Amino acid sequence: RAEAEAEADLKAETEAEAERKAEAEAETESESEADIKAEAEAHNDLKAEAETEADLKAETEVEADLKAEAKAGAERKAETEAEAEAEAEPKEEDEAEADLKAEAKAEAERKAEDSEAEAELKI
Repeated sequence: RAEAEAEADLKAETEAEAERKAEAEAETESESEADIKAEAEAHNDLKAEAETEADLKAETEVEADLKAEAKAGAERKAETEAEAEAEAEPKEEDEAEADLKAEAKAEAERKAEDSEAEAELKI
């Protein structure tokens, strides 16, 4: 009977030990799964950060391209305006010269008319 009790106690201890081992293994497995999950989340976070940085870099490049295009457009506009001004200057000079010639011609016509009038008066 004492032997049966000892065997029963031993069996109970063995089962308890096996149960503790199973629980410890389950806990370790659970911790490993949690670690793997945490690593996967960290990896996904890093991947998302890299994608965000790539997006920001692309946006920055697009902004730089737009600024460069705007600057080039402003330079072309300034060149066009400068060319238009350069073309307008000779026209203004030609117009001024034409005005002087017209004034000289009008003056000559007045003198001719005055001379005719004087000649008629003398006659």
